[in-house]
Amino acid sequence: MNKIMYWCFLLGMLAMTGCGGLTQPAARTTALGMIFWPPWRDAAEAERLAPLGVGLTLGHSDELYVQLPWAPAAAAATVQQAAWLSGIAAEHHRPLTIALDWQDPSRRMLQGGAGWSFGDSSTRQAFLTTVDQLLTRYHPDRLVLGVEVNYYARLRPGDFAAFVELYREARTRIKGASPATAVLVTFQYELLRGCDPGWPGGEDLAPVHAFGEGLDLLGFSLYPHLAGITAGELPDGYLAGVTALAPAGGWGICETAWPAGNNDAVAAEYLKRLRVQCERYGARLLIWTATMDTAELPATNADAAAFAAAGDWMRRLGLFTREGAAKPAAAVWDRWRASPTGVGNGPAR
Repeated sequence: MNKIMYWCFLLGMLAMTGCGGLTQPAARTTALGMIFWPPWRDAAEAERLAPLGVGLTLGHSDELYVQLPWAPAAAAATVQQAAWLSGIAAEHHRPLTIALDWQDPSRRMLQGGAGWSFGDSSTRQAFLTTVDQLLTRYHPDRLVLGVEVNYYARLRPGDFAAFVELYREARTRIKGASPATAVLVTFQYELLRGCDPGWPGGEDLAPVHAFGEGLDLLGFSLYPHLAGITAGELPDGYLAGVTALAPAGGWGICETAWPAGNNDAVAAEYLKRLRVQCERYGARLLIWTATMDTAELPATNADAAAFAAAGDWMRRLGLFTREGAAKPAAAVWDRWRASPTGVGNGPAR
């Protein structure tokens, strides 16, 4: 066990109270969903794979989760991109979450690079307009107004403060129009806990506290391999500290998976252990990062370079292959969904 892994393990153990071994819970309290990233490379593949991918997502999810890139110059396109899966959610009566991701996938810059900031009045207006349009056109159950925002807090703390102010204004507007819509951002868990050696600096919970009581759900992305954990062996107690941070609405994992490499069994082991901790600490939501493996991520040259530097690990995160074959983790997932549950199909639409 390396030092980073040991630190994370020790942190979780210190926060635990009354936790035993890896016994499976008797009932499911966590709503399960997955993100459908288009797995095709061209129009011919899209015609064949789109119905398959949507069918798998619907057949194995309590909820639908749409994560979209956002930048001021492309705000109208973002709203339109939400139409397809939002329509499917409405048709099949599934709870819907729409998440706006305004950072580059490398998490080293904003979408589209330099040239805009949340301190700009034009950016603020474009963001509020996007939020209004998403709310009125698609009526989501949850709106995530930023993804893994603690990266931005680390890189540009001044503009992050401007975003927090904008978030509060947007949340007030959302609640005025639709009080039942949950509003939140997500945080990268390993970065919060200081476990990611690629981002030195230690534990930093200030980005969570900056939102005060303005989060209806405390949302995380969770990638324990970033902390040096191997073989899917999520340490017991890894998530113990989240309950102390969570608001009254609880907490959830809005993005997680295990980079399979050439061994899909490790993702199954990870999911078995994650299930135990989600139920033990009361997770309201778990979103798997991808329904199917992707063909080529991402589309732009700059993003491709960033992912290549990270080992292209995002390409094989699905519960299913690009051809729709179930991986070992899919069986674990389906057994979890089939267990007795009090979550039903999540929030009523």
